[in-house]
Amino acid sequence: MCKAGNHSWDQFQALHSYEALCESITQYTAALSVCSIDHSHHPTTLNHLAAALYTRFGETGDMADLTASIQRNQDALPLCPIRHSHRPTILSDLGLALHTRFGQTRDIADLAASIKYHQDALVLRPVGHPGRFVTLNNLGLALHTRFGQTGDVADLVASIQCGQDALVLCPIGHPNRAFALNNLGLALYTRFGQTGDMADLVASIQYRQDALPLCPISHSIRSTILDNLGCSLYTRFGQTGDMADLVASIQYHQDALVLRPIGHPDRPSTLSNLGLALHARFGQTGDAADLVASIHYIQDALPICPVGYSLRSTILNNLGCSLYTRFGQTGDMADLVASIQYHQDALVLRPIGHPDRSSTLNNLGLALYTRFRQTGDMADLMASIQYNQDSLPLCPTGHSIRSVILSNLGVALHTRFGQTSDIADLIVSIQYHKDALTLRPIGHPDRSSTLNNLGLALCTRFGQTGDATDIVASIQYNQDALVLCPIGHALRSTLLNNLGCSFYKRFGQTGDISDLIASIQHHQDTLLLRPVGHPDRPSTLSSLGSSLCTRFRHTKDMADLAVSIQYNQDALLLCPIGHSIRSMILNNLAMALYERFGQADDPVDFDNSFRYLREGSEHPLSPLTDRLSASNNWIDLAVKHNSKSLGSAYASAMDLLDRSILLSASSIPEAHARMTQGGFRSQWRGITEDATSYAVKNHQLSTAVELSERGRALLFTHLGNYRTRLDDLEAASSNLTSRFRSLSLALEASTLSDGISMEGIVGAEDVVGRRQRLAADWDRTLMEIRQLEGFENFLRVAPFAQLKEAATGGPVVLVNISQYGSDAIIIHKTAEPVSIPLPDAAPAAIKALVHALTEVTADHPEEVQSNRILGSLLQDIWQMIVKPIISHLENTLRLRRGSRIWWILTSLACLLPIHAAGPYCPGELSLPDLYVSSYTPALSTLIRSRAGFQPLKRESGPQILVVAEPEAEGERPLPEIHREVALIRGLQAQVTVVEGEECTRDTVLASMKETAWVHFACHGHQHPTEPFRSHFSLHTRALSLTLLDIMKNNFPHVELAVLSACHSAAGNDLTPDEVIHLTSGMLFAGFRGVVGTMWAMTDHDGPEIAEDIYAWMFRNGPEAVDCRDSATALSKAVRNLRRKHVPFDRWINFVHYGI
Repeated sequence: MCKAGNHSWDQFQALHSYEALCESITQYTAALSVCSIDHSHHPTTLNHLAAALYTRFGETGDMADLTASIQRNQDALPLCPIRHSHRPTILSDLGLALHTRFGQTRDIADLAASIKYHQDALVLRPVGHPGRFVTLNNLGLALHTRFGQTGDVADLVASIQCGQDALVLCPIGHPNRAFALNNLGLALYTRFGQTGDMADLVASIQYRQDALPLCPISHSIRSTILDNLGCSLYTRFGQTGDMADLVASIQYHQDALVLRPIGHPDRPSTLSNLGLALHARFGQTGDAADLVASIHYIQDALPICPVGYSLRSTILNNLGCSLYTRFGQTGDMADLVASIQYHQDALVLRPIGHPDRSSTLNNLGLALYTRFRQTGDMADLMASIQYNQDSLPLCPTGHSIRSVILSNLGVALHTRFGQTSDIADLIVSIQYHKDALTLRPIGHPDRSSTLNNLGLALCTRFGQTGDATDIVASIQYNQDALVLCPIGHALRSTLLNNLGCSFYKRFGQTGDISDLIASIQHHQDTLLLRPVGHPDRPSTLSSLGSSLCTRFRHTKDMADLAVSIQYNQDALLLCPIGHSIRSMILNNLAMALYERFGQADDPVDFDNSFRYLREGSEHPLSPLTDRLSASNNWIDLAVKHNSKSLGSAYASAMDLLDRSILLSASSIPEAHARMTQGGFRSQWRGITEDATSYAVKNHQLSTAVELSERGRALLFTHLGNYRTRLDDLEAASSNLTSRFRSLSLALEASTLSDGISMEGIVGAEDVVGRRQRLAADWDRTLMEIRQLEGFENFLRVAPFAQLKEAATGGPVVLVNISQYGSDAIIIHKTAEPVSIPLPDAAPAAIKALVHALTEVTADHPEEVQSNRILGSLLQDIWQMIVKPIISHLENTLRLRRGSRIWWILTSLACLLPIHAAGPYCPGELSLPDLYVSSYTPALSTLIRSRAGFQPLKRESGPQILVVAEPEAEGERPLPEIHREVALIRGLQAQVTVVEGEECTRDTVLASMKETAWVHFACHGHQHPTEPFRSHFSLHTRALSLTLLDIMKNNFPHVELAVLSACHSAAGNDLTPDEVIHLTSGMLFAGFRGVVGTMWAMTDHDGPEIAEDIYAWMFRNGPEAVDCRDSATALSKAVRNLRRKHVPFDRWINFVHYGI
């Protein structure tokens, strides 16, 4: 019966007769039934039966045959000890069958066992053994497969070594040489995908080209070699852009497909590969027939790759890519939705560790990004960024798709910047594009897209900073890209459009009419390439309309204006509510209609311009930058025409600015940096003051106070929201309280970080994304809290009825400096607010005073000249601002002399020493002679400083921490500090002094948490552009105490801080309304009152001021000390300095903040 089985097997091999194969299985099975287990032929017969069953599985796909084949060889193996001649064959066959079963079941145990059996067989087939080639070949393939599952490079290296050893055993003329060449080419191709080493890719192609002539039409692996050659050449095209490689790739895949008719097990892979190559050619030529054929081939492959088929994830991925491309041509959302679904399905089949996971993450991210562009759904944009972030670490330098991921990440972050205005996103975007460009040298097929993306990002940054080098570079990059994209190239319309936008922006800076003409021409050329139905047609219509409207303003050619309006109207019809660029179109259309109103005086145009601007500012799914632009134009027109909608326009702008500055930045320092940027600064500066002025002019003083409060000290106010007391909320909902507290703590930690450095550019985006997700969760939780009864106004700007509580200890004077008229508003707890016009305090006049003050305090002229200049300045401040206010306080409010008043200053007036203003003439009193002045950044700050305050009950004096550093590293010595410390040590108080080597950041911060009063005696520095880096100089420069360090901490017991240090209340002229300096930082950290300095102080004034302050504070004994006396104490200390006839700059320097 064994002989009969062998005969039938020989017939099958000769005639490929399925009946003969089945007969051999029958005969071998019968032979085993009569052959005892200890018979010498039993293991051989088991092996023959296993081989026949394995072969029938290949014919039918019946898993029962494969399982039986494995079992028969496993039964035979124990019957063949180590030296048995048939053992290597059984081991090899077992390895092959288990590898095959892994391909069906993905059971990694089968793959591991397969490798082990092949390794055991190899030991038994040493060099010279006729079966060594087969074992090396099969072992190499199994190791290659395991690498595909685990990503273990050791497996890939071992696979290549097996292939090289096998090739040595198959010299030219050897019948198995084609197999060895193909398999070695496969392993090298895979390694190229990991390392990007072109030598591997070139060798892979060469090996496969060498194999092809060895495999005539009927050869069993000809189709495999053709298909593999097509893949390798397609990949090389992706590296070099050589169209000859792409054309050859397509031809090889087509030839392979002929050899793999319907029913062939490898037909799906060839269909998919051919579809992918045709998709790439479409990207180069724009030939729609290629795209149609690409989709058709891949769709044909999917039904014959059921779930569990190893190639299914590849086909899903490729189909997703082709449908995505077709969406780009037709705008059919069904294609985009299907693309996303296919990529999501592919990702499920490519878990962590799968070698192709990175490409699917990237493709899915790109498709979601595109859907965001259509719908404005931020969830899609955030998911897109996250998927690409996840893919980047999987593609180290040298990986074939690293440049693609860098590019896509750059585009998505640029887009998110447009939504949130977070400059960190734009900075990281530019860096990613630069990194991608490095990986795409001249000749790379995707160089043009990276040039375009980098140019666009630089153009956007130009809009923020006004840096002309960015716009010049932007235009150059896009022009370089355009040369690489001739007519018919898929990217050409994008490049033309972006060039049009860049020329338009440069025209706005230079006024060069040739730039405007170039902008119009590029947009017109773009429109021709974006016919009706193209998804980007609306943006081109609107951009062209905007450029034509601008040309109308210069030429007054009504034809330009008419076309501009028509283009924008057409664009609006294509962008219904919810479309991301609707605000931009509404804004452009409104301004064009307003221009026509100026020519034709048609009230319909006038009304529509206001209606469209309002809608543009309120459209929730458009980028903040577009909404802000509409809001600002609304304000400009409303002011010009004294529209009743001006109040609403201001409210809209302030809300958008608040969100743009605070909710989008990754940290407080970056939020401040955002405020100082040219483009944004021009939108933000003055809006709060102008809105307040508008309310005053309309006799709405309560509203004026609320508006001013809403736009002041935004950064400190925002941080304060994270530290708000939650006692009442806890009683209403403990779950919401817990969630809100947790999110607030996380957001505070993120917000008070040092920001993003370019050294950690890749990780930086994680910080931005995490903070934005936290902010979104925080907003949603806040909305839930406001649904609770009694919490409708939770964390909203307090109404005036609550804000006036700030005047509990005396009147608060709000000085509002606006281009539309300056006023003072006096807030009194028991009376209605009163406004006092300040006609001479125009912004230009205030700016001149600040300039003069800065010069005299920075240049330190000789004493007589300094006194003369400062005296004149204080007189001007008295006349412009203070005198009419004092007149009202004295004559109307009958405020007794020596009473306390608080000042809230706006705009550049924040930098003036209002507290020292006066006529300084014989017989006339100045402000310091009349009242005790304090400052507060905002009404809410003063309310928070008073909240819950009870003077500490003491049996002895307060705990006082003295931070003394007379000889800080790199600073001039301050010898008078020793006398200052000695004076404080002599107080009836619990005094702790931190000095010398102990005077470090950590020690000071820890000590501050255990004390009530803090006295700093050291150098202080206000950073001119980055105020959160302002600092106290401690023992070593590296361990100085910054404003940000202080703000990161909350000091539970503190009351009073005396900052006997230079510049501790200096402020800055970039963001004066934010009142960011060391003194205000102390208030935020919990101190109730703070004494600071506006500029550099004289060393020996420190002990003088300290002695007089504490003498007054301790006048009634240590048990009666009250920190609320600190303002009066400072007033008396300064008066004593004045009695000594010291120069103005020495005594007006000292200021008080808080209660």
